[in-house]
Amino acid sequence: MLKRMKEKLMGFDGIIAGVHGGYVWKNGAWSDVEDRGIFTVIMHFPNNVQVAWHTNSRKTVIGDPMNVIAKAYDGAWR
Repeated sequence: MLKRMKEKLMGFDGIIAGVHGGYVWKNGAWSDVEDRGIFTVIMHFPNNVQVAWHTNSRKTVIGDPMNVIAKAYDGAWR
């Protein structure tokens, strides 16, 4: 069922084309009127590795969390 969910983006927000295939992701966020809040991402990789990213800030200078996770995964291979 997870394979079909990934293929049809059922419950996921997008796919990033990575070195090892398509990496599907889902994000969520909450903020108040002053733009304080949380940001969270889950990402599933073709070999069934899953990453969860949770932060207590909506603002970052390191880049788009989905791309940061994908690059870290690609960089972890030898």
